[in-house]
Amino acid sequence: MARRKVVDNAQVAYEHIREKILDGSYAPGERLTGQDIAEELDLSRTPVREALGQLEQGGLVQKSGWGYSVRVMTLQDIEDLFDVREILEVAAARNAMQFADDEWVASLGLIVDISRTHLEAGRIVESIRAARKMYVSVVERTGNKVLAGMLASINDQIQLVGGTLVTRFPWRATEVLKENQEIVRAFEQRDADLVVSAVSAHIRRSRELHLSSKGDIRAA
Repeated sequence: MARRKVVDNAQVAYEHIREKILDGSYAPGERLTGQDIAEELDLSRTPVREALGQLEQGGLVQKSGWGYSVRVMTLQDIEDLFDVREILEVAAARNAMQFADDEWVASLGLIVDISRTHLEAGRIVESIRAARKMYVSVVERTGNKVLAGMLASINDQIQLVGGTLVTRFPWRATEVLKENQEIVRAFEQRDADLVVSAVSAHIRRSRELHLSSKGDIRAA
């Protein structure tokens, strides 16, 4: 029973820290003090340590001396991430086409609408994070659990990179919205080649901007 409570508390700590990293409250490079987090959540340090270990495995935090800090992604890390992302998401988009129906495609449009609502309210990071659900849905639509698991393992890193990009270049959020709308229109037309082209163009544009900035992911 005590172990179950520790596991539940570790999940609470995990979600708390993850959210603060992805929404920018904890900046890349910022030291994460287990004691402070435990006090904030009214938990012991044990579940917080477990949560930080999980987040390290997911690529959001890194070892820093005796503790942890929010991961700083180098340009090479980012390039590698985009390489894998393009392989997975382009393959998923093409494979999902054979399972596309009107109801599912409409659900993609709703996701993009939510992203647009955040953008219009000035919540650019939230807009980018909301849009990620479209890509998750596309992968899930393929029915390929291995592919879904592979994307899930890097999805938080993709969100971190995306949030940092629009923090540096706020106008990019508007571009992303338009690119996602193009992807949905391609699915509406049931045109696999157009979908692949739109997904590839979206990923490559983000890669291009990141690499042109010539900097690691740190606080903007």
